[in-house]
Parts: sequence; C-alpha cells; structure tokens
Amino acid sequence: MGILNDKGQQSLWLRNVPTNSNTQVMPPEPLEYEGVRFSLDGNYFYFTRGEMGQPLRYLYRAPVLGGTPQKLIADVDTNITFSPDGRSLAYGVQNNPELGKFRLVTYSLETGEGKTLVTGNMNQFLWSPAWSPDGKTIVCVVYQTGDARSSLVAVDAITGKQSIIFDSKDGFLRRPAWLPDGGSLLALYFGKETNFSRWQVVEVSHQDGRVRAVTHDINDYSDLSVSADGRMLATVLNQNHFDLFVALASDLSSGQAHQLTSGAPVGSFTWTPDGQMIFRQQDAMNLFNPSSSALLETLDGSLAFECGDALAGRVAVARPQFANFNSAILNCSDQMASAAAQQVIGTL
Repeated sequence: MGILNDKGQQSLWLRNVPTNSNTQVMPPEPLEYEGVRFSLDGNYFYFTRGEMGQPLRYLYRAPVLGGTPQKLIADVDTNITFSPDGRSLAYGVQNNPELGKFRLVTYSLETGEGKTLVTGNMNQFLWSPAWSPDGKTIVCVVYQTGDARSSLVAVDAITGKQSIIFDSKDGFLRRPAWLPDGGSLLALYFGKETNFSRWQVVEVSHQDGRVRAVTHDINDYSDLSVSADGRMLATVLNQNHFDLFVALASDLSSGQAHQLTSGAPVGSFTWTPDGQMIFRQQDAMNLFNPSSSALLETLDGSLAFECGDALAGRVAVARPQFANFNSAILNCSDQMASAAAQQVIGTL
C-alpha cells in the first residue's frame, strides 16, 4: 500500500507484488495520509488523515477489496501498530486531554475501548510505536534523552514500564520495525556517518543494542516495512530534484515560471547588480544570464583557487553572496576535516 502525492492531492494505491500491478483504492483528495497499515489478516487497511478545516487526525479502516472507510479514532498523532493477535492496536497522542502532555494508548478492535498505557511530558513523547512479535513490548523512539540524540525505548505492554534498549549519541532513529523472530529491529538512521544528509537502514539487536548497517549507499530512504515472513523489506527511495526557475514579479499569480537549469541540483543562488545570476551546482559556481538562458562562465578560476588555498585544496561547499559589481563572497567549508566555514572574497 502506498501514497501517491500529485499536485497537492494524495491518493492511496494497492500494489500486487507478484504481478507488479497497481490499483487505486482511495481517490485523489487535498488531504494528507499517514501511517498506512494492513491488518494482520490482510482483509483491511488502516490510515490516518486530517479533515478539511479540522486540526485533528483521524484513524480509518477500509476493506482491501473495496468499501466505505470507517472512522475509528479521533486524534491520532503517530503511526499505529498491531498486537501480534491482531485484536488491539497502539498509538500516541499529544495534548489530549491535557496540554503539554502525551499518552501512549492501546485500543481494542473488539470492544472499541482505549486504555492509556503511558503518560508524560511532551519532551518525552514516544514516537513510532512498534509492537513486538511476542506481544510483551512496544518499542518507541524518544529524542534528546540525556546525552543521546535519540533512543529506542521498550514499553511493557501490560504495565507501561519503560526501559532504554539503545542510545544513539551520533544520530537520529525513526520507523522501527520488528523482524519476525523478535531478536532485532530494523530502523531508519540519520547521523554523522552520512554527514546528516540522508536516511539509511540499520538493524538494532533487542538483546544487546548492537547495530549493523543494512544499507551502505548514497541513497536516502523513508518509511520502512517488513514482510510477514521477514524475507523482504520495503522502503521508499527518495530522489530530490532542485532546478532553478524564474518568474516575473508582476505576474506571480499566473503560476508561469521559466526553467533555467536541469540535471545537477542547484544548491543556492544570488542575483548580480546587472541582472545576471551566480548559482552553485555541486561544487562549481556558475555565472548565468537568465534573459538569454546562457551560461556565461564557470567560476572555478581565482575564486575556487582562493577557497582551495584557504582550506588546503579541500573545497566542499560554496554559497555565493554578491558584494558589489566586482567581487563576490563565497562561504567555503571543509567536509573532510569538518573545519569551520570561512568567507573568501574573490574577484569576478
């Protein structure tokens, strides 16, 4: 099950893995879907979404083979997670009924009754709940606990007692998902190893907190789901495109814009006093004439050499700022040595 976002509207699609075929199960609407999940028997799918003009998010259930979605719960602020017998689910809620407080709630699908398992201050909010295969534990993510950037916290599904099973001082975790044997979890990790630039998949042992990288690439992943037999992992590979467009300031309401660049992403840009542009693509600085769509010059001469000299030849990032007709300021940083950013003035 996946969410398709197109021109400000979202729809839900069902994908048949063996045949690679897609079927739309919810039509496009100007709403935001989150937390799409299948019931354990595969007969229903669940999702949360907001309503037009309403600040709350609602949990819905709908038959996989078609039918009207049923609204189950008002005010759900996390994904849901099912108990291994499929009779209950758990989720987190903020500022309800008390402002500044959160609750981790278990909800019976048989009786429709909810029970508060944990409550606390908002800075201790339990994100991304994941119910263990043996039904005894709900693992959640907590951010900024002590000297850790993020932690995996095990919550007893009966008593609500909490214990930390893993601390990360170098990065952030999200979307934990249990492997069927209950011995470890997969999670998305964002940290120093990737210069805080992309999410990778890791495996965390439930017993001793050991971490193993599952992906070792330059891709960026979001969301995470494990098949029932534990043999397949589904995730979303993100590919971002950053191109440069210009539009007439007197005609912004028309929505008409002219694309200037394609290919390598544009990281930053600035106007020159005479109406040209300097923009950064990767680590190159380009001088561009928007009127003629002509690339006038790649500014990798004296400017790049000055940055390189300042940082012993290791130029990683440059952000342009125009000072006057004859000079520009580049903010250069050294990713290899994690040096502090320096400003270098160069002549155009």
